[in-house]
Amino acid sequence: MRFRLTRSGRRALITVVFVISASLPVLPVGVSPTGPVAGAEAASLSRQDGWDMQSIPELVEVVQILRGFERARELLGVQDPERTAGLASLEHELRARVFWDQVFPQLLQAEGDCAFGEAALLDALTWARQVEIAEPEGWEEEVDVINESMRKIVLNCHDQIYKLCVLEDRELWAQALEQLNRNLELLGYKEQMHEDRRYKCFLGWGGTMTVVETLDAPQQTWPEQFADGQGTSWFSASGSYELRIERRLHQSTGDAKGTQRQVNGGSQPARRLEELGRPPCLFTSESERVDTGSGGGAARLSLITSESGETRIPFAGPPESRAEDDRSTRAESSCGAARGADPRHRDLPNGNRSGELVVQKDDPYAERLNGEVIDVFRQDQRGVFTALFKDSGAPWLGAVQAVQTPASYSGARTITVTIRYDLTFGG
Repeated sequence: MRFRLTRSGRRALITVVFVISASLPVLPVGVSPTGPVAGAEAASLSRQDGWDMQSIPELVEVVQILRGFERARELLGVQDPERTAGLASLEHELRARVFWDQVFPQLLQAEGDCAFGEAALLDALTWARQVEIAEPEGWEEEVDVINESMRKIVLNCHDQIYKLCVLEDRELWAQALEQLNRNLELLGYKEQMHEDRRYKCFLGWGGTMTVVETLDAPQQTWPEQFADGQGTSWFSASGSYELRIERRLHQSTGDAKGTQRQVNGGSQPARRLEELGRPPCLFTSESERVDTGSGGGAARLSLITSESGETRIPFAGPPESRAEDDRSTRAESSCGAARGADPRHRDLPNGNRSGELVVQKDDPYAERLNGEVIDVFRQDQRGVFTALFKDSGAPWLGAVQAVQTPASYSGARTITVTIRYDLTFGG
């Protein structure tokens, strides 16, 4: 839709400029500008005819003085057609200078960066209203410029907002695209592509992420010095944990389940029996501690990408109910019957698994992201793991954390973390 210089056309142009300028989204300055601004000065200078040595404020001052003289002549009943025509010519020049020196450069800048769109169109609206009142004829070129610039601004804003939606995946960008689509429809430039973009932004990033962790601390036996002599001790630990999160329509749900087992055992002599003339006894015991947890429900999975392609995927699983059980698995004595400790159950504080995965995208605006990350963490002598991905929240079970092992245990303690993700924009 292009507006022509009929009275109804000018009024329609003013109305459309007002509607579109008021509905443009507010963006931070400098968000992915895509259009040129270099030709503004040259285009403005080419319009300065006659009064090209005068600045706009100087022209305004001259016009105000001449208008005073014109009103005085009107009050005295004196007519001076030549001076009246000269004032009209100067006022025309002033309006042209305002458009080409002030309005046009802002429009050109806004064509490349949506952050300037609202201010530029409001200035164009102010200029168009003044022209409509004072001098409605003779502005074909300027009206064509506003028509074309308005189209470019709205189309560029649509591109920038869609890119922001891919990068940040926020619902407010979908609302902005919906308004821009109404503007494009008003201008007669809306295509199916624009509606497809709005719908994909409405859906946002969707897909799944799974976090699978396995703990392995193989059994190791070592000599141990007890009060009654030398014996042996052993320890082992194992665990598994799986978290699955699914995201649809900006909402995430998940389920999680994990188990960790630690086995402590040992054999020790009782030489005091030798003092009683009886052979020494060997007591052997083993206990198992099992931590379990599971849960399902609301979770969190989001995706934020910078313009350099660095993509952060923070996640948090659902609340999990956790418990700890201790039981004796072995109690033996070479001197007769032996009894192990009584079973013990303890509820642990509820919690959830959370973290953040960072990946690099070749194209920051790519609409599919899938892959697999495998990290193996080895516990060092200080009893801590160094994570290659950020691990937040309260880790447990197979999570990246220190395993409480006896001081004499020197076995290889490893946790393998496998993260698989398959996310699609608009999916």
